[in-house]
Amino acid sequence: MGFALLVGVDLFVTTPNHMLKPPTQVELSEKDRKDEVTRVLTASDPNIPNNVTKYNYKEKVFKVDPPGAGEELCIHFEMNGCVIHRESQEAKEQAAYNQQQKEAHEDALKAAAMAAAEAGEDPVGEEDDVS
Repeated sequence: MGFALLVGVDLFVTTPNHMLKPPTQVELSEKDRKDEVTRVLTASDPNIPNNVTKYNYKEKVFKVDPPGAGEELCIHFEMNGCVIHRESQEAKEQAAYNQQQKEAHEDALKAAAMAAAEAGEDPVGEEDDVS
């Protein structure tokens, strides 16, 4: 019943000039809207210590070790694998191996089907539906 009301109506299309205002939006005065707010974004990680000390055996004293360039590196995604160019020699060898395996599998299925046909059984993979 209710579905018939939505036929022909695209719910995701809005007019370009139509602006949706969230109900929790704060009303600003004209002065507040024209006021420019500057924010500075920094890339410092608060979890990295900035005062690492290491013992220097040569001078027999503790020294402050400044953070290095790679210490703030954070890896968000990592995936192991290998990528080869499809026109390389290794890719051609892999394609030939895969083709050989596919042909061997098809030959084995044909041989099993022939053996089943000679024995008077149903061919492999073509079982009758039991209802």
